[in-house]
Amino acid sequence: MKKIFIVLLLLFTAGSSIAQRKKIDTLRVALSKAADDTSRLNILKQLSTVYFISNPDSSIIFSQQGYDLAVKYNRVFDEARMLNNLGNAYGTIGDYVKSIQFYLKGLRANESINNVTGIVTNYNNIGATYVEATDYAKALSYLQLA
Repeated sequence: MKKIFIVLLLLFTAGSSIAQRKKIDTLRVALSKAADDTSRLNILKQLSTVYFISNPDSSIIFSQQGYDLAVKYNRVFDEARMLNNLGNAYGTIGDYVKSIQFYLKGLRANESINNVTGIVTNYNNIGATYVEATDYAKALSYLQLA
């Protein structure tokens, strides 16, 4: 029974990895063919999210490009999302200072448009990052706000 479970787990992992790769390839092609900045921004949001764990350096690049487009068109909701993705990527590589800086900037953006879901997400992410940095007192205060 244990061997069957291990084989099924390996097959599932391989299958999801292939599906993830296909999604990334599709998004990269779509990005190269994007006809307008709105389409480009939407694809960049997806790429930055897909990459933040497996390839945080790429996530940082896509997030920054998406953030720049969001600022250009004054799309504060998307600015906040890209800032959150930047925080996620920097947290993944262990740069907790930069991660928290991006989360705080994203928090201010979300507060400016009264995006409650984004605000809660930022508080949660800041708290989780402080947990990773072993600053439990600060973590607790942000997690309670979340």
